[in-house]
Amino acid sequence: MGMDVYGKKNPEAYFRASVWTWHPLWDVCCLVSPELTDQVTHGHSNVGDGLNEADSIRLANRLLTALASGDVARIIETELRRQSQLVDDDCTYCQKTGRRQWPEGERECNVCQGRGHHRPDDTHHHTTTEEVRRFIVFLDTCGGFEIR
Repeated sequence: MGMDVYGKKNPEAYFRASVWTWHPLWDVCCLVSPELTDQVTHGHSNVGDGLNEADSIRLANRLLTALASGDVARIIETELRRQSQLVDDDCTYCQKTGRRQWPEGERECNVCQGRGHHRPDDTHHHTTTEEVRRFIVFLDTCGGFEIR
């Protein structure tokens, strides 16, 4: 599943990110410019919320400034560090045994790869400075956006 972000005034402006990438990307936006992102009640949902043209450009400029200052890289690094310190979750698919019953018989659990535990789902969500740059280009040209 992904998040499709469409330009309001520019029908050719389109930004797509997987849910694994969109959520931390939007979190970066929220940390860099909460006064703008607070206007978007459903930034983590695809119900059509978004910003107008002027605020999209303002967000692009704030992200560009934060990118240039190193703030975006620090935000991403802090989140990756936090994720690396999370304790593994017990695998509920195999009840921590590392083995599961399949129609053709018992075999290794495909969720935990036989370990009985796996990294928390939260650790699959990450973004990059390149993704932020790509979003800045979209924000500059979209004429406002809707998250669908």
